[in-house]
Amino acid sequence: MGVCAKNLGKFAYLRRHDNVFNAVANGWFDAGALKESTFNKRNKKDPKELRILHSFPNTTKPWLVRSGLDDRIYNALKSALLEMNDQSAFKKLKIKGFFSAQHEEYKIIEEAIFKVDEFSKCGSSNNLPKE
Repeated sequence: MGVCAKNLGKFAYLRRHDNVFNAVANGWFDAGALKESTFNKRNKKDPKELRILHSFPNTTKPWLVRSGLDDRIYNALKSALLEMNDQSAFKKLKIKGFFSAQHEEYKIIEEAIFKVDEFSKCGSSNNLPKE
């Protein structure tokens, strides 16, 4: 079945990828999940003998529009973003650029969201912080 909440001494949502790196690097947690780019950046800056257990493709940071938005506005916004080539703006947004994506590309994220519930239910306790 895999790792469940009951298999861990503790687990928590740490809000940011760099917080996860720090928590594992400092021994506060045995393992964590974070963006590969954050791992590479932080591990290069401060190598801690951390090892990657598993990785998977991940499409992140979608820009969305509301349902029912006029198609002319949608298409104009989409074209403007896809044609944008302002490197200083990209740097401020901490991105390399925009690309067109399809809903199917986010399927792996949707599946992971549903597995969170499975992870908690298969364990005997839930240590997630209340919000």
